[in-house]
Amino acid sequence: MKSIRILLSCILTGAIFIFGIKPALAFCGFYVAKADSSLYNQASQVIIARHRNRTVLTMSNDYQGEVFDFAMVVPVPVVLTEEQVRIAEP
Repeated sequence: MKSIRILLSCILTGAIFIFGIKPALAFCGFYVAKADSSLYNQASQVIIARHRNRTVLTMSNDYQGEVFDFAMVVPVPVVLTEEQVRIAEP
């Protein structure tokens, strides 16, 4: 009787893992530039670290183009102050 419970638990757990887990979809932002400019990004690397009530989001992008006047839009759940945003060297 005990082995049947263990077997059923394993089957149920396996079914949950196979059918219950959905892939995570992520969106790390987009670039905005003038309409006549060409700006491309081949890859983005994103790291999210959380400690207590502080979350740090680190992004590395390899944009290509001759645009000097552009913006990167990153959706966040709260309004950030200028002191909370830092641009680091690669």
